[in-house]
Amino acid sequence: MTQDSKTSLDEWFERYVNRYRNADGALSDALKLKYHHSRRVAENARLIAQILGWGQAEVFTAESCGLIHDIGRFPQHFRYGSFHDADTMDHGRVGRLLLEEEGIPAHLNDNEWLKISCVVEYHNKKVSDIPGNLPDDAVLLLKLIRDADKMDIMDLVINSVSDNGFKELPDMLPHITPGRELTPEVISQTPFCH
Repeated sequence: MTQDSKTSLDEWFERYVNRYRNADGALSDALKLKYHHSRRVAENARLIAQILGWGQAEVFTAESCGLIHDIGRFPQHFRYGSFHDADTMDHGRVGRLLLEEEGIPAHLNDNEWLKISCVVEYHNKKVSDIPGNLPDDAVLLLKLIRDADKMDIMDLVINSVSDNGFKELPDMLPHITPGRELTPEVISQTPFCH
């Protein structure tokens, strides 16, 4: 990806997010959280790609993918007032379709679009739900974005717990409740508990 393509995608992201601002120009708290999360994931992705020694074009692609990976969250929250995919919609799939509707593929070469669309569509899937036939470079970028995403989410959760005991995060993570009990799902996936 070129600097111009990256800049163009960044400008489109800002214009798209602006559609969700209220009359005074503010985003709802939930969408403001997603906006800043997207910016931080873009930064994380850029740093990881640089540390891995990726070329400048790949760094631009990683940063852009980090920025738009959660683009489906904006219509999701607008329509349903929730970020819980199981109760609303698959924000990864919706994000990919949204990018297509917005004409983003026309501004990228076929390989860039393939990688970006894979990242947006599959970043939120279980590993077992990611198709096994994706190109290697798309899989590598997908892994990088998943890591960049998790880094920010973990930081957000840790800060929320230390700042206010997790009071602000239930809207973003409704399936998680504060507590020290291990769920049967966690126990079944933890080798030392068997």
